Amino acid sequence: MAMNTVYKKSSFGPAFLFLDKEQKNALAAVYAFCRKVDDIVDEPAENPRGQLDFWRVEIGKVFSAKTPETEIARELQKYAVKFSLSKDNFLLLLDGMEMDLNQKTYKNFEELKEYLYRVAGVVGLMCCEICGFKKDEIFDYAVTLGNAVQLTNIIRDVYEDVSLGRIYLPRDDMAKFNITPEDIKNKNIAAVSKILAFEGRRAQDFFNAAAKLKNRKKDLLPAEIMGAVYQSLLAKMEKTGFSFTNKVSIGKIKKIAAVIRVLVS
Repeated sequence: MAMNTVYKKSSFGPAFLFLDKEQKNALAAVYAFCRKVDDIVDEPAENPRGQLDFWRVEIGKVFSAKTPETEIARELQKYAVKFSLSKDNFLLLLDGMEMDLNQKTYKNFEELKEYLYRVAGVVGLMCCEICGFKKDEIFDYAVTLGNAVQLTNIIRDVYEDVSLGRIYLPRDDMAKFNITPEDIKNKNIAAVSKILAFEGRRAQDFFNAAAKLKNRKKDLLPAEIMGAVYQSLLAKMEKTGFSFTNKVSIGKIKKIAAVIRVLVS
């Protein structure tokens, strides 16, 4: 399987444009791993906890002299040492996936932030490690951008997620806007759009904060481009007044425009 083709139809595609061949292959392997474990909890699967445990063992092999069973893990093993990837980040991501099996709602945003860190912040750290940065150099930037990206995903997928029994919108925010789970399940757009707009402003605040934290080195271009693509997605939802009924996406032209904005900034 060509790992560097697995991301092309995703929003991550433009972020690969300015990487060298080994960085592209490493990031493609990380993306394939993220996609695989996400599918375990998002798609009907037999014994999802057991499958996540299997991947914990695989990650243990990635960071040892043992040979992993899967092609994805064998690809990761090629780059783990070269790019000083952190084993803890992969395990934290698996913990975040397990949160989707254990926890269907979140009391407040502080509680949700722990989930955001595990499923998005650590992915940002992995990507920045591949770009040559150490954790202490980019931790705040990677986590803040991860919060922005994942919160944008939560807004976009709100109706899809409720069909899986998950509501990521914090319960105290829902109470503030008098939103009930039934409003989301029944696609009460007029009501739900208000809380989505609120969370959208929160996501934009994270994008703005990440822009102030970023290191201006060229090596961070992939992260900046990914952020720009998701910021364009957030802007498209905002234009609807967050009153969309179908899943919102952005086309190739808008992705190219996002890349250009980063390059000329």
